[in-house]
Amino acid sequence: MRHETVMTIDRNQQPIRLRGFQLSAGKGFFISIVAIMSLPQAMYFDPAWALLFAVVFLLVYPRRHRSIYTRMMWISSSRGDALEEAIQAAVGRQVTRIPAGKSDESKQRMKLLIYRLEERMLKDLVRSIDPEAVCRIMPFYEWKGEGRQDLR
Repeated sequence: MRHETVMTIDRNQQPIRLRGFQLSAGKGFFISIVAIMSLPQAMYFDPAWALLFAVVFLLVYPRRHRSIYTRMMWISSSRGDALEEAIQAAVGRQVTRIPAGKSDESKQRMKLLIYRLEERMLKDLVRSIDPEAVCRIMPFYEWKGEGRQDLR
C-alpha cells in the first residue's frame, strides 16, 4: 500500500495538508524544515552544510518575537500620565491611549504591545504607581498598519 502526502503551497499563508494535519505555510515553516534537515550534516562538519545551516538559522532567528512571545497589555488607571511616562522610560515605547468608557470618566485606558519577558516588570511598575490599576494581558497574534517593524 502506497501512502501519498499532498502539500498545497501558497504564498498567501494557505494551509498545507499532510495526511490530516494542518500546518502554516509561511516562509518560516519552510526555512525551519530546511534547518532541521541540515542539522545532521552540520554535525559532521561538512563546511557547505554548516554554512547553509548557519544562514538558515540567521533567517529563522528574527522570528522569535512572534505570537508566543508577544502580548497586548491593557491598563485602566486614574494615573494615566504618570504611567505613560514611566512605561516609556522603562521600555522605550509609546502607550496608546483609548477614550474612557461611559461608566467611569476618571479612569484612563491605555494599551501597549509587550514581550513576554517584559510582562512581570511592567506589572510591578504599574502596581507601584497605581495599586488600584487594572491590567489585562492577552496573547497577540497579528499586527497590521504602521508601528512596530519587528512584528511584521
